Amino acid sequence: MQEVHGELTELGFQIIGISPDPSETIALLEDENDYGYTLLSDNGFDAILAFGLGYEVSEEIKKKYTGYGISFYAQSEGAPVLLPVPAVYLVDTNGEIAFRFFDANYKVRLDAAELLAAARLMSQAD
Repeated sequence: MQEVHGELTELGFQIIGISPDPSETIALLEDENDYGYTLLSDNGFDAILAFGLGYEVSEEIKKKYTGYGISFYAQSEGAPVLLPVPAVYLVDTNGEIAFRFFDANYKVRLDAAELLAAARLMSQAD
């Protein structure tokens, strides 16, 4: 996102990041980094679940990831433990999703050139 942030804002896009991290953690991250965009907390997984981007984590993976300091979300006691799928959306001025990208494999990320191309197409259509 940082790679194309300037070009996206020049095209009129506002960038908003949504993270499952608590707002306190986000505040610390923002103090340490100059993202140049708004980063919001979805620690209750409301947006993540609404977009269908939460996936269940096995008990084995939970134990392994907990060792790395990764926290998890469960809707209630005994409910499945969830992690978010990274995703990118471009939303038009009518609030309609005009472009989306997500992959269940968190290591697969959207290429910055592909995002910029989609944004340019959207801005030409306006």
